[in-house]
This record gives sequence, C-alpha cells and structure tokens, in this order.
Amino acid sequence: MNSGISEEGDHVVQGTSVDAATSRDSAARLGYIVDPFIKHFVRHPQRRAPLINRGTYARFTGVQQTLQHFVKAAPMGQVVVLGSGLDTSYFLLANRGLRAHRYYEIDFAEVNAKKASTIYKKPDLRSLLPQDIKVAAGGSELHSSGYCLMSGDLRRFREEVVPKMQEHGFDPEAPTLFVSECVLIYLDPEHLDNILDWITE
Repeated sequence: MNSGISEEGDHVVQGTSVDAATSRDSAARLGYIVDPFIKHFVRHPQRRAPLINRGTYARFTGVQQTLQHFVKAAPMGQVVVLGSGLDTSYFLLANRGLRAHRYYEIDFAEVNAKKASTIYKKPDLRSLLPQDIKVAAGGSELHSSGYCLMSGDLRRFREEVVPKMQEHGFDPEAPTLFVSECVLIYLDPEHLDNILDWITE
C-alpha cells in the first residue's frame, strides 16, 4: 500500500518532535509555562520569538488542563497520545500525583528510542515511571501496567497500533481521551479516516 509519504518525508515528520520540544523548552525557560522535564529532551536550546512562545503557552495550557480534568474525572480512564514525540505530559501529571489508569504514547520507533533512552538516564523522569516498567523492542518501547511508550506507524493504525494497545491492556469500554497535537495534518485523508472511524466505532 502506498503510504503517501516517502522515507524522506518520514524523517521530516519525525523532526517535528524536536522542533516542538525546542519551542516548549523556550517557553519554559522564559517563564511562559512550567515544565521542569522538557529540558532533558532538548540538546540545543533556542530562544523562540514571543509569538511562538505565546502560541506554545496556549497549546500547552489547553492540553494540560484537559488532561488533568479527564484524569480526575475518570480514575479508570485511558489516555492515548497519537504522535507523542518528546511530550512530557505523562510526567507532568505524575509529578502532580495524577495518573490515568493506562497511558499510551505512540510514535515512530526512531523518535521513541531517543525518548526512552533519555527517560532512563534522568532520575527525575525514571522515578515517576511505574515500578513494573520494562524496556522492549530494542530500546524503542517501554511497557508497564500504567504507562506504555509504543512504536507504530499511524498510517497502519488498525493493523499495527491497535493490536499493540490491546496487547497491553487497552479497554475499548473504558473512558478514553485521545490526544493528537499537530499530528493528523501529516496523514493522507484515507489514513486519517481510518483512525477516526476506529475511535468512533
């Protein structure tokens, strides 16, 4: 099946995770947002323009408030982050004592390998992981009862991503919050429809 995106295009999409993390790090360093963890994922900090920092603040605040409200309202709820990149939301929630019953992060293996490595190297990140955490898939995945960092191509959502989530306890009957920040725009309509159809079935 033609994915609609070349291998070179995949690398471009994967690179957006670094760009997003750099923008969040800029906003955190300048006091727009509070994220003590994002610095671990940014090798070369950059000061973004005020407009970018304000946009990051709006995006960050909206997502964090939604996550916090959901986790508080649905103790047995699940969070699924599509195209999670270097996002730190799981750690921000855990640092507040808030945990979804299950939290899934999905992205390319290349992105996840860097993220998993950083998580394990930084004590303040690793200490917030569930006790039963295990490294899998050659270092590109983390599996536990409450948090899973999983590799998958969203263009093969039903065939590749869904079975992995189900293997690690995803409950289709449980309250579930799907989060996708500036990710679905990179998918062809047929792949986007495939995801949305499955979510709304």
